Amino acid sequence: MRVAMNRFDEIEELKTYISDLEMKIEYLEEQAATVVAICEELSLQKQILEIRKNESDYIAQHDGLTGLLNRRTITSLMKSLLMERNIDGKVSCIYFIDMDNFKSVNDKYGHAAGDEILVQFSNALKDVFNDNDVIGRIGGDEFIAVQSWRKPQEQAVDRLLETLSKKVARINESSDHDIAISASVGIVRITDVSRSAEDILKEADSCMYEAKKRVDKGYLGVVRA
Repeated sequence: MRVAMNRFDEIEELKTYISDLEMKIEYLEEQAATVVAICEELSLQKQILEIRKNESDYIAQHDGLTGLLNRRTITSLMKSLLMERNIDGKVSCIYFIDMDNFKSVNDKYGHAAGDEILVQFSNALKDVFNDNDVIGRIGGDEFIAVQSWRKPQEQAVDRLLETLSKKVARINESSDHDIAISASVGIVRITDVSRSAEDILKEADSCMYEAKKRVDKGYLGVVRA
């Protein structure tokens, strides 16, 4: 009888132990599920944070209307390109591009119409320049583009200006309004890498105004070496 009772007690103890163990396992599984949920939430929040940082960087670097780089960013990139040219001997050209007759669009048809033309003009610039070029809007109806080559490509500049002229003409033709915008372009070929980005932009701006004075004679761009 004593042996039977001992065996019964052992079985009961074993049952209690198993029950306790099952409860511990259930508790640990719950904790594990909580940890997994926390880890998943943490991972999600990190992804959201990264997206927000990227959005913040994009907003800080780009023009809100056109999506092109803003003045501060493109000036900074010009400095980097000048240093790069000094190292590997690349040839760089700076394009200062101004829309002619844009003010009349705003005056006649309002800022909404003007914004639409600015976006279309920006898209034309994106089409004309390639992915390796840098394009920015520096304010109002003024834009900057930077090209770099291993060797001088005079004909490429001429073709680019011709293509830009055709695309601007299409903007006029496709518009719902009676508009006649054009572009004046000042181009500076960088030969002195010791010059500052600001100094080069000033010269490109001067070239652009020279082109603007001659636009009635069919000049789109003026180039200075």
